Amino acid sequence: MKIYVYIENYLSIRANYELMIRMESEKKKLTLSINSEVIEKAKKLGLNLSEITEKALKISSLGSDDEIVTPDKLREIYTDVLKEISPILIKWNIKLEIGSENPLLEFSDSTGKKSYENVNFTYILSPYEVRRWCELTPEEPDDIWQLDNENLPVSMFYCPEKIIINLVDELYDKAKKNKEVLDKLQVLKNILELSRLSK
Repeated sequence: MKIYVYIENYLSIRANYELMIRMESEKKKLTLSINSEVIEKAKKLGLNLSEITEKALKISSLGSDDEIVTPDKLREIYTDVLKEISPILIKWNIKLEIGSENPLLEFSDSTGKKSYENVNFTYILSPYEVRRWCELTPEEPDDIWQLDNENLPVSMFYCPEKIIINLVDELYDKAKKNKEVLDKLQVLKNILELSRLSK
């Protein structure tokens, strides 16, 4: 199996650079596209997106020779990828949105009258577990799965591109917040030094 990593320039009204990672084998081609905004954020963070996505593709290639992929195999691959992401979440003290669903649920009022409403659920990766949050009860998770749980709801998880984009966005937002805190700490440090000098 060969793995190619390169940047392509797509011409449109404005140039849009995408990181393209293509995994080629005799049986199929798999392409993972990341847009230029995410690539720029990753560069500013010092992340090597080529290395991250290549690793993700290598992990996903574990089942790539199979003609069909069972839910168990998909769960195994997602679990491997999420375990690779977990140390990053710990280091940066962040959580990561990795999936969502919007099912139509049935509700009954006190008189027994039924109504139906679409309800948003969000799947968040915390280190080593996935939590499902419901928009109706945002105070606490609706459900929690350890990564090795055989009932991990991978069918609700985003595609790999979306997970990478969300990861880079979370890291970038955290880095900007860190910069704000650092600036305020520097001001505080300067004030403390000035107050010492004035004594």
